Formats: sequence, C-alpha cells, structure tokens
Amino acid sequence: GIPSVLIDSSCCNYYNFLLFFLSTASQNVAFSTTLCGSSDPWGAVGPFPSDHTLVYKRVFMNIGQGYDPATGIFKAPVSGVYSFNFHIYGYSTTAAGVSLFKNDERIATAYDHPSKDSTDTASNSALLQLGVGDTVSIRLWADHVIYKSTNNHNTFSGFLVFPV
Repeated sequence: GIPSVLIDSSCCNYYNFLLFFLSTASQNVAFSTTLCGSSDPWGAVGPFPSDHTLVYKRVFMNIGQGYDPATGIFKAPVSGVYSFNFHIYGYSTTAAGVSLFKNDERIATAYDHPSKDSTDTASNSALLQLGVGDTVSIRLWADHVIYKSTNNHNTFSGFLVFPV
C-alpha cells in the first residue's frame, strides 16, 4: 500500500498561505498618472469640438498593466470593485470640465466655472464594479479647457478594492 506521511501543521499553513498568495498576486491592480509628461511645457489642453479622452502621459505606477498610457484608457484586467479618483486644474476665464466614463456611460463629473481668481481646481471619485475588459477613462468636455503643468495638478488614479 501507500505509506502514510505525517505532515507538520505549520507546513500546511505555509503551503495554504503560499497558494493563496500566488492566486491573489495576479489580482493586484493599481495605477496613478498625471497629464503632463516630465518634459512637457505648461499649457492648455483643449478646447476640442467634442468630448475628448485625456491621455495621461506620466505614469507613476501601473501594477497589473491596466492603464494604457498611449490611449489614456484603463481596461480592467480582473473583475472586481475598483476605486477611481481624478483631479483637474483650470485657469481663470475658461471653464474646466471633465467626466469619468465606464465604457460609454458617464459616471462622475468634475467642473469649475470661470472666475476672477487665477486658478481653479475640481475633483471627484467613484467606486465601480467592473468586469474583465470594461474600460474607464476621463473625457474633457467639448469646448472646455484644462491646464497641464509639471506640478501634476491633473491626475487620474485607480485601484482594485477587491475581486468579485
């Protein structure tokens, strides 16, 4: 017959932990970006005649490779609940407005109307349940302007809260 093998319980606990870690390690997803590349000059983005997907060029981190810096679009590599944050920077006499989109659905908006002060900021966030392949992007509204600078005022970030 087959000999019985005595397995130490601490070995089993370590083995179970290792299996759990390896199964969840591929599910780590987080990204953080800013609109202005490190060598880009300060300046206006927009206006455009229609809503325009913003491409955040400088990527601080992209764990899980969900964010595409060539398109500005996050594509969920894992089904789950995600948290997204976005911030914009406007300047005095121009209206600044963006929206966060899940696929083609407008989810949340950040807006600041023209004012007499020199700078304006707005931000928002959302928790979204995404399936594999769902996309999230930030779109500048038609005929609106934001301003980029190396001070990184315009950011877009997200992370997987938990898989589902």
